Amino acid sequence: MSGAIIVVSNLAGGSGKSTGALSIAAAAAEYGKNVLLVDADPAATCTFITGVENPRITTLEIANGSFSYELASIKSAERFNLIPSASRSFGLDGDWDWLKTAAEQCDLVIIDTPTGPSQVLSGLMNVATHLLIPLENSFLSLRGALNSKDFLPALGPTPMVWVLPNKCDGLDPELYAIAEGIGKIMEPAIRADSAVVEAQISLRSVLAAAPQSPAASDYREVTYLILEQLGIF
Repeated sequence: MSGAIIVVSNLAGGSGKSTGALSIAAAAAEYGKNVLLVDADPAATCTFITGVENPRITTLEIANGSFSYELASIKSAERFNLIPSASRSFGLDGDWDWLKTAAEQCDLVIIDTPTGPSQVLSGLMNVATHLLIPLENSFLSLRGALNSKDFLPALGPTPMVWVLPNKCDGLDPELYAIAEGIGKIMEPAIRADSAVVEAQISLRSVLAAAPQSPAASDYREVTYLILEQLGIF
């Protein structure tokens, strides 16, 4: 049975996409799962925080068929595998079917995506089994979440959509009512936590840098729920 392919997306900037993708990958690895984190964002935030700089092989070279994903995969200190990105991946367009092959060899593929509309997002949605949308308690973040859904494929299987409240204790009632129409709202919300920024400075996930912090606890609980819903726990 193939593993799930989870695309993490919100077209609004600062929504916590990269932090969420990295943290869920780290948490799933803590739970003993075989996890592949794919950085499809030319900003390469997940790549940088994992401690990789100027990688020779990135998502760009895999998507255009120059290299296999196995050659690009890097084992992180936090026990998940990483397909890195770099700024040269800007405007990336190519074949994403290799993700289906990767998913056959691991429990979970998690993909960080660019901010704003992108051909990359269109391609990824065609192979995704799930869409995870981090959502801050703001209407700009909600607008980015709604815009992310515009990239769901018109034909073929539609990914299941999860909404993850982020940097808050919970969504305001007005936002919650709209978010329910976007997808299944995950619990608990990821609380605002200064430990996340401190972890980024130390080039680690918040789970590794501050394992007892509120955000680390929340990400572990959400990841447990994700694994449970996927039937791989």
